[in-house]
Amino acid sequence: MQSGDISLQERTDDVMKVQEPAISDAILRQAFDASPAFLHVLRGPDFVFEYANSAYYTLVGRRDLIGRPAFEAMPEAAGNYPALIARVMETHEPFHGYELPVMLARTEDQAPEERLIDLVYIPLLEPDGTCIRVLGHGTDVTESVLQRRRAEDAERASYRRLTDALAAGRMIAWEWDPDSDVVASRGAWPELFNRSEPLFATGKKSMEFLHPDDRAERVLKMQAAAASDMSWNMQYRSLHPDGGFVWLEERATSRRDALTGSQVVTGLVWDITDRKKIEEELQLADRRKNDFLATLAHELRNPLAPIRSGLQILKVLVTDDERVNKTRAIMERQMNHLVRLIDDLMEVSRISRGKIVLRPVRLPLGSVLSTAVEAAWPSMEAKGLQLHQVLEETLAVDGDKDRLTQVFANLLGNAVKFSPASSTLELRMYREGQQAVVVVRDEGQGIDAASLETVFDLYAQGPSHQMSGSLGIGLALVKQLVELHRGTITAESAGKDLGSSFTVRLPLAAADVNAPDHSAEHAPVPAAVPDRGRVLVVDDNQDAADTLVTCLALEGYEVDVAYGGNAGIEAFERKLPGLVLLDIGMPEIDGYEVARRIRQSERGNATRLIALTGWGQPEDKARILAAGFDAHLTKPVDLAALAGAMRTLWPSSTNRV
Repeated sequence: MQSGDISLQERTDDVMKVQEPAISDAILRQAFDASPAFLHVLRGPDFVFEYANSAYYTLVGRRDLIGRPAFEAMPEAAGNYPALIARVMETHEPFHGYELPVMLARTEDQAPEERLIDLVYIPLLEPDGTCIRVLGHGTDVTESVLQRRRAEDAERASYRRLTDALAAGRMIAWEWDPDSDVVASRGAWPELFNRSEPLFATGKKSMEFLHPDDRAERVLKMQAAAASDMSWNMQYRSLHPDGGFVWLEERATSRRDALTGSQVVTGLVWDITDRKKIEEELQLADRRKNDFLATLAHELRNPLAPIRSGLQILKVLVTDDERVNKTRAIMERQMNHLVRLIDDLMEVSRISRGKIVLRPVRLPLGSVLSTAVEAAWPSMEAKGLQLHQVLEETLAVDGDKDRLTQVFANLLGNAVKFSPASSTLELRMYREGQQAVVVVRDEGQGIDAASLETVFDLYAQGPSHQMSGSLGIGLALVKQLVELHRGTITAESAGKDLGSSFTVRLPLAAADVNAPDHSAEHAPVPAAVPDRGRVLVVDDNQDAADTLVTCLALEGYEVDVAYGGNAGIEAFERKLPGLVLLDIGMPEIDGYEVARRIRQSERGNATRLIALTGWGQPEDKARILAAGFDAHLTKPVDLAALAGAMRTLWPSSTNRV
């Protein structure tokens, strides 16, 4: 039984030994044919095809391969491959190649074309250790390689375009990793810094090239960006390797990378050096323009001074001739209008430079409107206009009384200017929520729709029928002053000859209190009978000096005059006046030097000095007061204002008439 079982087992083993090669060969062929990778077996020194799977035929085309030498069957594919295969057979070392080019003609009438393959040749060793066969397998990667190359070409082209754009825009794009402090950048390094490579590769190093005055701000921004998401926009100066610096503007943002969890900061900088130069030139031009306006105002005010004084003299010298009185009134109105134009021009310039400082107090808006009406009343009377006032309630605002008066006086003056004779003006004030609303309405020329859009622009003027010799600065000034009070102004008109209205909205005072106007409590109280005494007028403009002397003499003052700085010092030493009215811009020595010498004299500190000058900017006033003057009045001086200043500074005198 045992011997029979052994005999059966042996016979079974013998059968399996015979069948196994056939079974294995069939399975392998089936697997090889199903493989997406191409497979082929070459034998002997002529590299005869013993096997090729379907994928290989797909690669090389349907042709007679089996039993034929490889490069007889595919002569176009020879190239370096025979030597390569021979080396694998000789060395028994596999070969691995990637994206290898091979020329193949897939059909007889087709010209060979290049394909790219990933290929491995493996030596198949015989039992005795020799190698007469090689297994080749791989994949056709032509399409994927071409696709990748197209993507790479597109990326390179995009990179070139971006690089060219950065260079053309004199820009540098950068990315900073706060953890490693590495900065990657590209862009206009040659254009900005004469370098083909970046100046720095770390965030710390980049700070060394910043101007010392700009470094601290950027350090703070970089530190903040390393800790949290943020964005910034700043300008700074970057030191140039050749000396000097370039102005750069930078915009950057930081974000946390979703994959790594670390902060990444990216930014873009561009050259604004030319822009900065232009800005500096514009600022210089603006300063020159402001200097010109100040000089123009000064030169215009100087000749106006004797005109105003002369009109005051004519007013004092009462006459019954109605023609004279009417002519004088017309001249006075026009002169006051010219003075307001000069003042408005200077005010707009000061506001545009941020030089206006409001002095807000709580005040009844009604009192402001009353003062504005008083200022506009003479021109209303001259045209026979009626004023209809509707003030629904008393409202308090926090504002600068002088500036708000200027706003509404300007609006009323504008309404008078464009209103026909004997028409009606309307002034309304009412409450709307937490705002005080003031409306000035006229029945005049109106404003067309196109001009409404620009009516508040500086130097804007309407069509010819609306022009009336205006510089186009009044409404621009009004708008700026209203906005400084956190208010708004709008204009409305139904069209030509249908009148117009201007609506000002101002925030009500913080507390709902109708506070009285206390400004008068702090104003100088005029004496019932002003003290008279000796006055010295010093001015190189003889007309201005003489007319002012006449005005003061008519008021009862004993007045001396000097037509220049040196003459003024001599007159002071000889006459010892209690008060000196002193011009600033004089030849030989100016008013500052005259004031200095007077103050240095024995009686100098007891003498009151008032500057009468065409220089009326705030910085002019500050300089004048710092030079030892007691007061500053701008030409053409209003005699009432001068009298008030004299009473305040000089309530008594040792030299009385």
